[in-house]
Amino acid sequence: MTGASCIGGRSLRRPHEWRETVSGTGRLPAFSPPPATHPGETRISIVVVNHNYARFLSEAVDSALAQRGAVVEVVVVDDGSTDESRALLAAYEARVRVVLQPNRGQAAAFNAGLAATEGDIVLYLDADDVLDPQVASWAAAAFERNPAAARVVFRLAIVDEAGRPTGELMPARDVPLPEGDVRQQVLDYADDLAWPPTSGNAFAAWALRRVMPLPVTGDLVDADSWLHPTIPLLGTVVALDTIGGAYRAHGTNHAFRHGLDVERSRRIISRTMQVHARLRELARELGYGRCRPPRSITVAAHRMVSLRLGGPGHPVQGDSRRRVLTEGVGAACGRTDVSPWQRVIYASWFLAAAAAPRPWVRAFGEAFFMPAKRPPRLRRLMRRRW
Repeated sequence: MTGASCIGGRSLRRPHEWRETVSGTGRLPAFSPPPATHPGETRISIVVVNHNYARFLSEAVDSALAQRGAVVEVVVVDDGSTDESRALLAAYEARVRVVLQPNRGQAAAFNAGLAATEGDIVLYLDADDVLDPQVASWAAAAFERNPAAARVVFRLAIVDEAGRPTGELMPARDVPLPEGDVRQQVLDYADDLAWPPTSGNAFAAWALRRVMPLPVTGDLVDADSWLHPTIPLLGTVVALDTIGGAYRAHGTNHAFRHGLDVERSRRIISRTMQVHARLRELARELGYGRCRPPRSITVAAHRMVSLRLGGPGHPVQGDSRRRVLTEGVGAACGRTDVSPWQRVIYASWFLAAAAAPRPWVRAFGEAFFMPAKRPPRLRRLMRRRW
């Protein structure tokens, strides 16, 4: 697979003008101005994060080194790999900065990578993905046109293990990317926004340093879950109308697992409670006042799966099927950014998952979390905009 397989057009959608936003606790204050940047050309840092992905690592690093039209430094953080990754990286030491650490997880790798960078913009690249050779220059241009932006997002083409395009995108083409001042959406339903995965983001370094280092816990994956809701509180989001790289679906990455994983749902629930606490803390620090926890269709669905299919160990103390049903339907009805059809489908899912015999719940969960397993008619309904 090469970067050429995922080249897209370079058109940029104009971000929304800043507007005062109203929350349940009052009006949100204006964004603080970003700190002054170094004079001269914008510098981009690409941080490749790797753990036992030796079979893909060279393509990821090569795609970072192949960037055109931008001043780029490449940092590779190896998170305690036990395969051939470190021997492979030895061949790159003259061209990239290599950071070796014991296996402490993706959050620790994000922290170590940021500490090793000198750029104004930071792109985290999962070692099983690749970047389009021009995406660094596109991101730099977007930040230069929008100096108050904290984040640039773009879609990724989904490829198979051998790097062959599947024809699908992540997020899907018909799913709008968050754009502009999205603070209200983040405070209302942070976990339901269609953020790209790790490799589909470019962050202002100053914004990352405001919310990092990330907490290092026993949770080894999904470090970007801490960045999705917090970074937009610091500045606007710019969405690029282009494909900026490739996301590899190879059966061992969690987004393309083959079946429903109740333990993963429980890890997501536990992590989300921590992320929500950090989001509310940051909101208070920024002068937003007290904010209620975001409502979430996605997390409510994980809670329903955990309650219906898991044994002891559900992460939410005192949780119940009725409580999750009420919160899930409420979250679905409150999503004014999706079509009425989608709101009805989400609400119906909670009713069905709460009432259905236990053997059926697994199929309902797979249909919710794995779009490929949805019946074709349901997929068409989910795409309807009226």
